Amino acid sequence: MSVLFVRMRILSLAMLAIATGCSTATPQSAEVDRGAPDAATESPSGASIIAIVDDNGALVTRLPDGSGEVEISGAPDVGSVATPVWSPDGSKLAWSVLISLDDDARQPVIVVADADGANPIRTQTDELAFFLAWDPTATQLATLGPGVSGQVDLGFVDGGGAATEDVASGRGLFVGWDVAGQSLAAHVGLDLEVIGASGATVELSNPLGGFSAPTWLDESLFLVAVADPEAGQRLVAVDAAGVEAATYAAARGLMRWTIDDSRSRVALAVSAGVSIDPTPEVIPASVSATAPRATLAGIDADESLDTGLYLIDLADGSTEQLTTFPGLWWTFDASGDRLLVLEPLRDAPGTRWVVWEDGRRVFEGEPVGLTLAMRGAYVPFAAQWDASIDLWSPTGDAFTYAAVDSAGIETIWVQAVEEGAEPVSIGPGQFSTWSPSG
Repeated sequence: MSVLFVRMRILSLAMLAIATGCSTATPQSAEVDRGAPDAATESPSGASIIAIVDDNGALVTRLPDGSGEVEISGAPDVGSVATPVWSPDGSKLAWSVLISLDDDARQPVIVVADADGANPIRTQTDELAFFLAWDPTATQLATLGPGVSGQVDLGFVDGGGAATEDVASGRGLFVGWDVAGQSLAAHVGLDLEVIGASGATVELSNPLGGFSAPTWLDESLFLVAVADPEAGQRLVAVDAAGVEAATYAAARGLMRWTIDDSRSRVALAVSAGVSIDPTPEVIPASVSATAPRATLAGIDADESLDTGLYLIDLADGSTEQLTTFPGLWWTFDASGDRLLVLEPLRDAPGTRWVVWEDGRRVFEGEPVGLTLAMRGAYVPFAAQWDASIDLWSPTGDAFTYAAVDSAGIETIWVQAVEEGAEPVSIGPGQFSTWSPSG
């Protein structure tokens, strides 16, 4: 594999170590019967299925009404199944887990199986992977796991179980597949390495700034943040030769973002520092910033965005501010029309889910206390995980999440996005992700 190296500077990611562990008011809902489908509550999203790490650490799937549970992987002897991810077509699941050997030793493995758990293929790894990402063609996985001296190792596993380990190593490693599944952009230490069949070593005119996962816009253009001596840093599209093709925003602070499936809109979270006001303020539509941003490098410092959450149209460069707080998780539904955001409460510890559509808050959930897995392994790395897992249903009418119930039990919830809808408990669990296919 050839590697494209782009020098970069990393700002502190301390803002990602958020405090969402405090208990708050929790959803009140009776747990539905997980037996026959006709005995359970009607599903808001048809026959699509949800992969769940249950209370025993096993991987199971359930229908969105809590019925039809299928055991994919039994409870491990040590710990829990980790990092379950659906293939883009929903036909396979992959996860990492420790298995017991005959001599009582523990072996980390990555498992790839059919959606019903059939035909599992186990690949041994040196350490337990803590992140998996399918390529868009569902033929191979990028894997991240612990390396030596606190570093992170990047590897690959193909559909047949063949592994390539230690492709790259570094601190603060984040990855993103290109739209064709031919190249992987890896934010590694002080470099951005683009690993694929073609590549070259280039130098950007501006060093890279503070961001996490790089995003490909097409086969030769990707989205990164670059340092700017006047504006702090800018969100730019860079081509394979390292040339800045467009500038979409400037800000003084950490940038994190997610992109919709059509690669036409970006939700950009700007964090100015660790001392920002934790109380989100909704920006009225009448004062939203909708003037087009510059489409070429050279944005002025006085155009720098303040701390907050923004929607950017990549086609015309228009920018709309939604709130003055960047939020903790951001994910578009399959249509790109709805944006699910996890935001902190305004007057108490804890979080709530809100949904934006057409620049308006169309749904606001009740306060939730997320599970330990969500707080520790997922939310701090939301910009990375969003490209690999789905909280949204395929139809965009509901989403799933893991949070404690009123008794403090870690529970999987399905929330329909409609006025007055209550979250539905579909059984105990630590983490959930929706299949991308209905």
